[in-house]
Amino acid sequence: MGLFDTLKFSCRRVSMLIEVRRARKLNLVERIGLRYHLGICNCCTTYEKQSAMIDRWLEERRDRVPENESTALQEAVLKRIL
Repeated sequence: MGLFDTLKFSCRRVSMLIEVRRARKLNLVERIGLRYHLGICNCCTTYEKQSAMIDRWLEERRDRVPENESTALQEAVLKRIL
């Protein structure tokens, strides 16, 4: 397997890396593969932008919601899920 094959990431892997890089630093192969894939895949580029927008919205919302309202919201969500 050559270098090019190593850098051919699937959309599934790229979407996972987009989320993982918020939690940890990606290694060199992950960063290069992600950048390469995003350069050729409009769907994953759109996903990256949407994910960033959702994260920003959640951060803004978290800062504006009083703690007791946030807890009530969490409980309501859990109740619907479970």
